[in-house]
Amino acid sequence: MKTVLLSSRAPRHWMAATVIVSGLIVAAGASPAGAQDEKLPAIYVMDADGANFRLLVKLDGKWAGSPNYSPDGKKLLFDASPMGDFDQGHVYVIPAAGPANDPTDLGIGSTPIWSPDSAHIVFYVHEGNPQQAEPGVWMMNADGSERVWLCYGKAPRWSPDGKQLMLINNPGGTGDGLYFYDLEKKESAAVLDRTYDRIAGAAWSPDGKRLAFIGFSGAGAELVIVPLVGEDQNGRVRLAGRIGYRPVWTPDSKFITCWIVGSEGRSQLHRVEVDTAREPEPLAHQDQGRINSDPCWSPDGKRVAFISNR
Repeated sequence: MKTVLLSSRAPRHWMAATVIVSGLIVAAGASPAGAQDEKLPAIYVMDADGANFRLLVKLDGKWAGSPNYSPDGKKLLFDASPMGDFDQGHVYVIPAAGPANDPTDLGIGSTPIWSPDSAHIVFYVHEGNPQQAEPGVWMMNADGSERVWLCYGKAPRWSPDGKQLMLINNPGGTGDGLYFYDLEKKESAAVLDRTYDRIAGAAWSPDGKRLAFIGFSGAGAELVIVPLVGEDQNGRVRLAGRIGYRPVWTPDSKFITCWIVGSEGRSQLHRVEVDTAREPEPLAHQDQGRINSDPCWSPDGKRVAFISNR
């Protein structure tokens, strides 16, 4: 892997790029015509078998997303922002079992992720945020204190051992790439030998042996599996098509959950078996009239939180 010191500001154009969420394509900073508050995405939860579907949290006038369970399963992080104004997003935390009437606001940021020991949270701050904070990847204590800027990039994810972050960046302005950021050395190393027009999201397998990401190019979207041992560092394409946004591994590292857009143009959550060529399997009992995305499994694999709207 090639070591790269990400010391220069990431180009403006990729930070203002298209945002693809919930099966919709929305230009960052713009609201779809006719958007109504009751149709804004909110966070729901259901059992692994599709039972007990229920609303977990909804904030008036805000687009909620990026749910992430704490390692003990007791808390849930998420972000929320005014519709289309993702640079104004804040990080929130609630009890995973509810009630979620009064979420704790941890400050400006998006795509928050717990550290494996639950002591810290990493997140992404957009360029153009109201506080004029440095854009890129930040870290804070679990209570929101002691915010520290780490590097340029977005969509950070912790390694299972807590020693590295995986993030997306475009330092040369030629396409998105995956990078590892060493928290002790404060250096970044490129994971792939190629770039994509856009990498929407990436995830580390819980067993630490593989990565998964969804990349977009002129040919469309690809779900790519990258082994962390061996020579094939560019990985293999497991699935292609109208898929997104951020792939999520099941706790047993055998499946990846992502959304797939169906014939009616609505995204539904599907489970993809990593080591076979079987067709993706939709999660049970999803309402076909809803748009579902951003899945996150509880650590015990019994529940999945996700965002949904009509």
